[in-house]
Amino acid sequence: MLHDLSELFETPLETHSGPAGLREIFFDRNTGRIRLVAIEMARTAPRTEALIDAARLSTPVHDGGGWTLSVGDDEIAAALSWPEVLEQDAMDLAIWPMVVAGPLGTSFAPLLALSALRENAPDSNPTSPDTQTANELVAPLQQAGDWIGATVFGHDGELGRLTGLMFEPATRTIRALRLTDTPAGGPVELPYDRLRYRAESGGHLVVDATRDDLIQVGTENA
Repeated sequence: MLHDLSELFETPLETHSGPAGLREIFFDRNTGRIRLVAIEMARTAPRTEALIDAARLSTPVHDGGGWTLSVGDDEIAAALSWPEVLEQDAMDLAIWPMVVAGPLGTSFAPLLALSALRENAPDSNPTSPDTQTANELVAPLQQAGDWIGATVFGHDGELGRLTGLMFEPATRTIRALRLTDTPAGGPVELPYDRLRYRAESGGHLVVDATRDDLIQVGTENA
């Protein structure tokens, strides 16, 4: 059974340290494999944000339950934070007031975050996974949030809008693109291997399909 990645954004994740909101999901464009998730904790200790290996994700244990992320305080404290705050952003960050952000209403003090980042700045060595920064880790990956809502084009023009990335929980791999506003008259799940590329501007996707292909797939899925 395939699940839509949007499910993970809609409800809090359960962790050993309490509930967490999902900020972003990172996946490999070529294979569709989900690699990392960026979370925001509902409480500030040991830290607010963390970048976690997607292998820690597991499906809800019962209908209507939340997804589980098997991490605790120590792992969250040791994890990289995403998005990173760069030194050139320090002046702007230093004058920000206390804000409440995220789906769970987490309080965030930018000045304290900046101080912590400066005190614990990681060494950067792109050739070593153990010393990569968060930005270096996610740079070769795609952000699921950037894809949702994109217009999809095929061989004979516009085919619809991407509203879901359907993935297989056991392998954490995207298997299908869920399109709406299609020539089939309803949602269509197009195999992920039909994807050809995403425009460099990030504005649209191009797939190896025609309007007739979507009508046929829609009929088969009906």
